[in-house]
Amino acid sequence: KLSKDYAEGLDPTIEILLDLVELNMLRAISLSEGDFDTHGSNGQNQLPSIMGNYFDLVSRIRTRAIERGLGDKILIVGGSEFSRTPNLNGGGGTDHWPGTNTVFLLGPQIKSQVIGQSNEQWFATPLDPTNLEPNANGVIPVIADFHLALRQMLGIKPELSSRFPLTGSGIDSNALAKKFLGS
Repeated sequence: KLSKDYAEGLDPTIEILLDLVELNMLRAISLSEGDFDTHGSNGQNQLPSIMGNYFDLVSRIRTRAIERGLGDKILIVGGSEFSRTPNLNGGGGTDHWPGTNTVFLLGPQIKSQVIGQSNEQWFATPLDPTNLEPNANGVIPVIADFHLALRQMLGIKPELSSRFPLTGSGIDSNALAKKFLGS
């Protein structure tokens, strides 16, 4: 569980990881938190403690990277494979909701924006696959679309991507990568 003490205890580890980034010995860091899957008392359990500690850790990583002059080398990506139901269940919590999900990118080259939207029932609305604007005849983005765009942004060679194929919804990964960068 990502408690405040545990998250703050990661500061020495963050420094070591940033040392490795600085030496070009590390290209990716993966942090995983598994305690988001609460079905009761979400407002009491999830937001103040789990989410707060998670975003505090993300903020400390980003701040230390900038302080060390590594801000331009760090792209932080966070996300979930599903979101939560729009209504509370009997336990005062929420359940799994496949209708939408959230991905965030944090880095100096990333434009602050929201891509996509949900309807009144909290289901994702279709997007035009090339301009990423809402379009009733478009496609619903899937998490693989974001991974494909990240591969493009990071310059991952096509031969490596072919070894680890992903199937997206039909969203143009080049257009999505450009949208992330605000171009």
